[in-house]
Amino acid sequence: MTYWKDSLESVTEDIKILTGKKPYIVATDAGIWQNMISYNFLCGKLKGERPILLIFGTGSGIEKKTMEKFDYILEPIYGKGYDHLSVRSTAAVIIDRILGEAWWEK
Repeated sequence: MTYWKDSLESVTEDIKILTGKKPYIVATDAGIWQNMISYNFLCGKLKGERPILLIFGTGSGIEKKTMEKFDYILEPIYGKGYDHLSVRSTAAVIIDRILGEAWWEK
């Protein structure tokens, strides 16, 4: 389903209507935040009761005031060559880390 909304609050409300539960709002950022979580922590939350709304920012980031409203901030992508990724590339890496096969355990 693809649609446009004029605010994060309206998207959150739609998710609540569809699922009956308020989603955790998780954003991505290259900085360090007090409510920063790991990929493993987020994977654990996927198995929980509440849905997750994952927000990807742009190269200039999301306004600090807005970031402070989110439930969690996902840790940056660490690793050689990951200094300057497009939002599409960032999304691909993060979604693979969260939902992808744990190939290293095989």
